[in-house]
Amino acid sequence: MRKNLVICPAGDNSLHKNWLVGDRSFDIMVIYYGDDPSNVMHTCEYLLCHKGYKYELAVKVLIGHFATNPAFYANYEYIWYPDSDLLITAADIDRMFVLAKERNAALFQPSIANALYPETYDKGKAWASWKETCTNVRTQYRRVTHPESMMPGFSKWAWEHIFIRSLVLFPHYRVGWGIESLWHALSQSYHLTKPLPHFVFDDVRVIHTKPVGEGSQELHELGKKEIAYYKNHYLPTFEMILLEEFPRKS
Repeated sequence: MRKNLVICPAGDNSLHKNWLVGDRSFDIMVIYYGDDPSNVMHTCEYLLCHKGYKYELAVKVLIGHFATNPAFYANYEYIWYPDSDLLITAADIDRMFVLAKERNAALFQPSIANALYPETYDKGKAWASWKETCTNVRTQYRRVTHPESMMPGFSKWAWEHIFIRSLVLFPHYRVGWGIESLWHALSQSYHLTKPLPHFVFDDVRVIHTKPVGEGSQELHELGKKEIAYYKNHYLPTFEMILLEEFPRKS
C-alpha cells in the first residue's frame, strides 16, 4: 500500500493508464463503468465495477465502500478523484501530493495548462469551468474557495468530513454540477476563523483533453437540473474566488 490514493471512474478509453509509468507514491482505484473489466484490471490496484456518471458513482459506490472500509481510506494521506480524460504524469501527480502536504491542504487540484499550448488546444474553447483553475505561470500555487469537480483532491480528513459528507447530505448528484460550492460551505463550517486550505497548484499542470461543454446532451441536461435543484434547496454560490497568490520564487 502506497501513501496516497487516486480514484478514477473509467471506461475503456481512460487515460489513467498513462499515470502508471514510472515510480509513484499512489495506488489507483478504478470504478469501471464499461462492459469488460479485463480491459482495465491490469491498470489499477483496486477495481470496483458499476455503471453511471462520475458523482452518481461516488454516491452509489464510494459512500458504501467508505462506510464498510473506513480503515482502508485512513491508511492514505491524500485522495484524488479526477476525470479519466486528463493528461498528467505519475511524477506530476506525486508532486501534487507533495505540495498538498507542504501546504497542509484540505482540498486541492493541479492547474489546467491547455492555454499554454494554443497550437494544440483551441483558445476559443473552454478547457476549464473557472479561469482560476488555469495555470498561472507567475505563481507556484494559489488559494481558492474550492477546487473544480473535474479533479478534486482531499486530505484524508477532508475526504471523510467534506467529500463523503457532501454526498450523504445531497445524494441526488449524478454529474456533480455545483457540488464545489457545497465543499466550500462545509469547509467554512470547520474553518470559521482560519483561511480555507484549498489550493490550485500551478507547479503541477494537467491537460484536459475534452473541452468543457462538449459532453453528451444528457449530461448537460442532468447538470442543469442539479444546479436548479440545489439552488432551490440551499442557495449556493457557484463562483470560484481567488483568495491569495503565492508568487514563484525567482
